[in-house]
Amino acid sequence: MQATVPHVNLLLITLDTTRADRIGPWNGPRNLTPNLDELATRSVIFERAYTPVPLTLPSHASLLTGLYPPEHGLRVNSGLRRLEATVPLLTEQLRRQGYRTGAFVGSFVLDRKFGLDRGFDLYDDKMEEAHGPTPGDAHGHKMRIGERVVDAALGWLRQRPRNAFFCWVHLFDAHTPHDARPKLFGSQFEDRPYDAGIAYVDQQVGRLIEELRRTGRDENTVIVVVGDHGESLGEHGERTHGFHVYNATLHVPLMIRWTGPEAPTRRISTPVSMVDLFPTLLSKFDPRAEISHSGQNLWPACLGETLPPRPLYAESNHPLEEAGAAPLRSLVTERWKYIRSPQPELYDLEQDFGETHNLAGENLAQVGELDQRLQELEAGFTIHQSIAVTVAPHELRKLASLGYAGGGAAAGVAESSRPDIKDILPFYNLYTDAQELIGQQQFADAATLLERVVAGAPQFFQAWFNLGVCCERMSDFEAAQAAYQRAVELDANATACMTLGGLYLLQNQPEKSIPLLETSVALKPDSIRALFYLGEAYRRMNRWEDARKLYLDALAIDPEFLPAREAVERLPESAP
Repeated sequence: MQATVPHVNLLLITLDTTRADRIGPWNGPRNLTPNLDELATRSVIFERAYTPVPLTLPSHASLLTGLYPPEHGLRVNSGLRRLEATVPLLTEQLRRQGYRTGAFVGSFVLDRKFGLDRGFDLYDDKMEEAHGPTPGDAHGHKMRIGERVVDAALGWLRQRPRNAFFCWVHLFDAHTPHDARPKLFGSQFEDRPYDAGIAYVDQQVGRLIEELRRTGRDENTVIVVVGDHGESLGEHGERTHGFHVYNATLHVPLMIRWTGPEAPTRRISTPVSMVDLFPTLLSKFDPRAEISHSGQNLWPACLGETLPPRPLYAESNHPLEEAGAAPLRSLVTERWKYIRSPQPELYDLEQDFGETHNLAGENLAQVGELDQRLQELEAGFTIHQSIAVTVAPHELRKLASLGYAGGGAAAGVAESSRPDIKDILPFYNLYTDAQELIGQQQFADAATLLERVVAGAPQFFQAWFNLGVCCERMSDFEAAQAAYQRAVELDANATACMTLGGLYLLQNQPEKSIPLLETSVALKPDSIRALFYLGEAYRRMNRWEDARKLYLDALAIDPEFLPAREAVERLPESAP
C-alpha cells in the first residue's frame, strides 16, 4: 500500500573524482567552489567521509544499496557485471513512498545495463545526446558534460512543479582527462587543470540550487552532496585513481542540507562511510523500511548525539583487473589506516593523514590486530553475486577510453603470489604512455615502452597484448606472435585467442589458428569476427561444410556482414 504523498524532496548530487581537499569546508582553495561553500554553511559536514572503493560504478552501488562492494557484487568498472535484481535500491523504496524519481548521469560507467536504474521513472544515461566532444576529450562521447546533465535534470524538474521528487544528478567533469578550460576560465587554471574541473562542477551545482530557490522548493528539499571517490595527483606514484586506497582517492566530501527552520548545521569528525547514506536517508524518507545493510544511521549524530566509531572497510580490485597485481583491502579507524597487500601498510592518521610514513614494520602488533578486525568484518558480509552483462565493442571502447580496460589478471595465479601494485604501478604508468603513442600510431616508440613494461612486470597481460598489436602493425609478425602467445598464456580470453588465431591465419597457418579460434568462439559465440576467422581456417583445411556453418552463424548475427556473405558464395555446393 502506497504511503501518503510526501512533502519533502531529495536531491542527490554525486561529484565524480572529487577530492575532499578541493572543497572549502575541507580546507579547499579559496573561492574555488563558492556554491558548494555556501551550501555547506547550511549543512551538516562530515569531515572524514570515505568511499568504500575508488571507482565510479561500485561506489555508487554502495551509496544506493548501503552495502560494501563484496556484498553487492560490483567490484570494478570494467567487470561487465550487473547488480543482482534482489538487492534493494534506495530509489525503489522512495518510489513506493510516492516519489517521482529521475536520474541524470554523466558517464557510460553508470549506464543502465549495470543495474542502478531500478526504481527510476526516468534514467537518463544517453551519452549520445552530448553536443560535441567534452572539452579535452579526444575520444568523443565517452561522457556528457555537466551543463548537459544539469539541463536535462532541470527540464525534468520543471515538468513536475508540484510532485515530490528524488532527483539524482551525477557530474563527471572532474574526471581525467583534466582540462584547464581556457574558454571558460582563461589562464586561471593553466597550471592546475584538475581544479578547473572542480570549479566547473561547482557552477553546475549552483544552477541546481538556484532552480530550487527560484521555484520555492529550496526549503523543503534535502540536498546531499557526496564525492564518489577522489583523485591522486601524483601521490604515491598514482596519476588518477583506482590502483591505491590512500586518502587521496578514498577521502571524499559529504554534506547533507536538511529541511526546516531548525535544520541542523554542524561538523562531524568521526569517520563515516558512503554506505551510511542508505540507512540515514531511509530513516527520514521511509522509516518503516526493514532492509539489511552495512551502514550506520547518521541522523542522530546530525542532531547532536555522539556517533559511535566503528571500523570502515574499503577495497580495490582495480590492480588485479588492470595490471595483474594483488587486490587491496583496507580498514580505517579513528586513528589508524591499515592496508592489506603483499607489502602491508599502516598509517597513524592523527599524525600522518597524507600517509607518507608506513609504520607496519615497526608496529607488527597493531597490524595483526587490525588485520584480525578486517577479517572479522569480511566474515560478516552477506554476499550477492552480480550478473554478467554483454556490451557492444563500441561500449568496450568507451570503458577503455576512461582507463577501465580490464583484462590484466593472469589466469590461475593465486592472489598471495601476485605482485604488489606499489611495485607494478611505475610500469603501468609506462603502459599508459605507450597507449597514448599507439593512439598516435607511433608503434615503434610504443613497442619500446611496452618491452620495458613486460620486462619489469611479466604478468601484465594487456602490456603483452598491446606489444603484439604494435609488432603486428609494424609487420614484425614473428615478434607479434610471441607477444600474443604470452598474452594467451596469461589469460586465454576470447579476444586474445581470436587475435593470435587471426594472425596465424594471416600467415597461412590454419592448423595453428583452429584451436585458438575454436576456444574464442566457445568463449564468445556471438563474436562475428571469431566465427568468420574460424570459418576461413576450416575452408583452408578443406572442411567446407564446417566453414559454411560458421559463415552462416556470423550472418545470422549480422546479415550485412559482407565478408561472410561473399565467403559463402565462393564455397562449392558440396565437398568433392
